[in-house]
Amino acid sequence: MDMAFLCPDAAREFVKTNREFEIIGDVMQNTSMFVFKDRENPGITGVPQNRPHLDNIVLENLGKNAQMKKLMGTALPYALENGQVDSVLADFTSGFFLAGQKESAAIKADHITCVLVVNKEFKKSEGFREFIKLYNHCAKELSDTNVLAKQLEKYKDMEFSPADRHTLGELRVKFLQLD
Repeated sequence: MDMAFLCPDAAREFVKTNREFEIIGDVMQNTSMFVFKDRENPGITGVPQNRPHLDNIVLENLGKNAQMKKLMGTALPYALENGQVDSVLADFTSGFFLAGQKESAAIKADHITCVLVVNKEFKKSEGFREFIKLYNHCAKELSDTNVLAKQLEKYKDMEFSPADRHTLGELRVKFLQLD
């Protein structure tokens, strides 16, 4: 492996134990979203385990007394549907398709939700420089909500309604450029 897109917490842990890698930059912002059964009563919020930066987002948005239940990320939709939790903080690629009231987790502040980790030797290569050019081109395109919606439609094999597109825009998902 020469590169990986990781959440900030996992990236920090990875480079601590793999010294031949480094975090070279932030690549995605505001990809986390809340899905509530009832926004007025967020109750217990399901949060992916081992992601302290997401705990901070819950506390920032729902208050210092917010109740959280740590779950595997893949279990969040099931936990919401069967009543184990009253709301979830999920990545938009899964949370967007859950039933419930949706809200950006970036209401009060923007949040870096993904970084790029690269092997230090690979970083010196022409292949890496070419990757950066291609990535930056894609990041610019995907920062357009309409382009992002079309790609999500392909990914999930579904069509977005105008309301879905509006909600996606409110999330303020950004793909950040790398130097």
